[in-house]
Amino acid sequence: MDYSNEVIQWSYKEEDISQKFPFFNVLKDGRIHVLASYVPDHLKVPPTDDQVTGVKIKDVKILSAVTARLFLPPPQLPQRKLPVMVYVYGGGFCRRSALSMRYTRLVANYVAQCNIIAVSVEYRRFPDHNISASYDDSWTALHWVASHSNPHSLLSNQGLALSISFSLVVSYFEPGECFNPERISEFEASHGRLGSPCEPWIRDFADLNRIFIGGNSAGANICHTMMRNVKNKGLPRGSKVEGMILVHPYFGEDNKMWMYMCPTNDGPTDPRMKPATHDLAGLQCDRVLVVVAENDGLKGAGVRYVDELKNSGWKGKVEFLENKDRGHCFHTSNYMDNEAIIINQRIKSFIHDHKNED
Repeated sequence: MDYSNEVIQWSYKEEDISQKFPFFNVLKDGRIHVLASYVPDHLKVPPTDDQVTGVKIKDVKILSAVTARLFLPPPQLPQRKLPVMVYVYGGGFCRRSALSMRYTRLVANYVAQCNIIAVSVEYRRFPDHNISASYDDSWTALHWVASHSNPHSLLSNQGLALSISFSLVVSYFEPGECFNPERISEFEASHGRLGSPCEPWIRDFADLNRIFIGGNSAGANICHTMMRNVKNKGLPRGSKVEGMILVHPYFGEDNKMWMYMCPTNDGPTDPRMKPATHDLAGLQCDRVLVVVAENDGLKGAGVRYVDELKNSGWKGKVEFLENKDRGHCFHTSNYMDNEAIIINQRIKSFIHDHKNED
């Protein structure tokens, strides 16, 4: 894994700026300066087991461009399989990192408090990439997790990325052989390397009929599009997304910053930013939790999401929580704040109790 943290020093004048957006400046010479609100948020840290909570942490490379940080709660030999959450961090599609101390600590706390496994996605960001990559990488991570329910799907998922055909993988392996290291080595000797398709923490400890996807801000936005993909593309047999958790979600019609970052957008009402009624009606999960903050400029977007979801004809259950007297994503920097603890408790209840009312 690459934990390098090169810091670029920027020096330019006001007249050098072509366009200003909340999170970055576009310079007349074509460069884009992402404005760091707090430098350590960008710094990546190696995975280190959490000594306070006992959560074990490691990184995996799903594909060449997609990394994830995995979290396993104590004890490391649970008596039953646990729900798994695919977590997508926020940062306006251009800032922060799943491998930062901020998000490592946040997700480790969720894992310890909720007794779940977590897969925190390190997706590609603007300006190095069109933000379509952010959506694609997050979907790749979800599909990879779900593929552990079906050995053929797991190996073909890796094989397709390396131009190895699904039919070749399926014809070569008998059921159960896909996790046999000797058979994998034999296949790779003849047909090319598959990589490391099987992750033991997911294979051994995750209940893949109880997948949750969750994220904050831009990550919550990505979660909605991931659910569109579940509907339109499907997940491997034996896996299911049970619920979606959107904390201080980033949506908004005719959002100029998002449209600049995504030049392939579908206009002011692109369904990734303004969820379409038919997408809401077709969400392939049973429950959705939406959290907003009272002093957040994006509060209205979260409230509209809840109202439109309820009115869409969707047959699931939506839950709603408002953080009193708090701003956007306050909980990511102060996860011991009283309102942050309330978020943790509600997520735990949402996953395990199924008893909260709208």
